[in-house]
Amino acid sequence: MFLIEDYFETFSEKPVAKGDTTQVLVAISLGSREEVDKVVNTALQNGAYQHEEPQDDGWMYQNSFWDINGHGWNIIFADVSKLPKG
Repeated sequence: MFLIEDYFETFSEKPVAKGDTTQVLVAISLGSREEVDKVVNTALQNGAYQHEEPQDDGWMYQNSFWDINGHGWNIIFADVSKLPKG
């Protein structure tokens, strides 16, 4: 996604990198909640740290971490069959 800086800042408590730096926030979708937690737990066991508590919206589940290089990862499972009709 290409986001304006003000909106991007809502995704992280860390400041946005400025100048000669690069900062990324990666979001990937997996096939199940179990896969999401397996990836996050593996990262945590290897030096990453939890970004925020897992979020369960019923139709979408998300867990996230910061890797050892400071990059943010949002790992998601979405079951579109449970997406609220509206």
